[in-house]
Amino acid sequence: MATVYCWDGGSDTAPYDTWSKAATSLQTAITSAGGAGTVLLASDHAESPGSNVNLTSPGSSPTTAVRVISSDRTDDSYKVAENVQLNVTGSLAFYDETYFYGVNFRCSTNMIFTEALRTRRFDDCTLEVSGLTNYYNLNSTYYSAFFENCTLAHGATSGTVAKIFAFTGQSALAELRNCTVTCGTTVTTLCDAGSSNFVRFIGCDLSGSQAGELFSFPTTYCPNAVLINCLLPSGVTLSSDSPIADQDLAIYMHNCDSGNGLHRFEERRSQGVSQGEFSIYRTPGASDGTTSFSIELASNAQAVEYINPLRIKLADVWVDTSTSRTFTAHIARDATATALQDDEVWLEVSYPDDTTAAYHWQNDRTATISTSPANQTDSTESWTGLGGTNKRQKLEVTTNQTGKLGPVQVYLALAKPNTTIYACPKIEVS
Repeated sequence: MATVYCWDGGSDTAPYDTWSKAATSLQTAITSAGGAGTVLLASDHAESPGSNVNLTSPGSSPTTAVRVISSDRTDDSYKVAENVQLNVTGSLAFYDETYFYGVNFRCSTNMIFTEALRTRRFDDCTLEVSGLTNYYNLNSTYYSAFFENCTLAHGATSGTVAKIFAFTGQSALAELRNCTVTCGTTVTTLCDAGSSNFVRFIGCDLSGSQAGELFSFPTTYCPNAVLINCLLPSGVTLSSDSPIADQDLAIYMHNCDSGNGLHRFEERRSQGVSQGEFSIYRTPGASDGTTSFSIELASNAQAVEYINPLRIKLADVWVDTSTSRTFTAHIARDATATALQDDEVWLEVSYPDDTTAAYHWQNDRTATISTSPANQTDSTESWTGLGGTNKRQKLEVTTNQTGKLGPVQVYLALAKPNTTIYACPKIEVS
């Protein structure tokens, strides 16, 4: 492996091993560094390589990835880009296994992340695209792109941008952590999630993206999309697309703020929607100290009793004793006094145990598909916001926990189609 220098003020003299001999082309430097090599890219490097650039690398795996590090020419230390270091007219495509640190890229059309079975990583980078019809194009199958501490800026300043991100391949992964996404004009959709792809925004500031909705998806092969602890544009919707029959759509939004309200919880699956509810809630029940809330689960026609529920994780509970415990969740229905049965709604508990396996799983669902279902137990808990006609019930699972302490995962499953219930995420443990 080699360390190669890149600076537009260098003499472009192989083997490019000092700043004075530095390669003037980033592509030349990456190629010369070889597999597992390092490119020290001057923080003030300024290169305009022409149009429609394919940035390739000899890296083909995590162990042979080439690292490109924006660096101070005075002492080779890490220094975030002082200006645009690679300014491309047309598209800029990233191939092969390359990791970039503190680098500033700009292109005038699409920025493309491509090539199957490869990973690109960007840390502390700025990536800019422009033009109403252009976007960050996640363009291959079975590949990954990771962005951390990055700014992704769409340069359009008028008109309407259709999308900022788009998957045009399948079975790919894009993950953004602690990133900022901006656009200078109105955006229809933040991300066209494409077919069978995975996209995650974690701890990101998306409030400047000006997106009207967060995700769109096709009519086949649903994606999996996650937002956790993100700032969102004001008035944004999660998605305007409807669930797809026989496809396991999964969109999760947890603890995100759009400026006009804290979205503690919203999940969309092919069996329905679960989201935070602030006008109907158990009293006393779940609260952040100021606002009380519950979770509304609304199943659709794709839910099927016993086998295909709308499922959510209610809570993680830490258990400090190795004896059996009972976990209780409270639910309510509004505008109906009809009880739900144990093939229509149930609780599931996963817990540590050292008898036969690391983790065990128990539920209070009816025993088998041929067992006659029974009503779940009535509850006398108080709820705020329910009408005069309502039904309150509780779901309980007693574990056979022995020998292990640790986290217990508690899930709720609603399998009755076209049904709405409210669940308190504050689990009782006894």
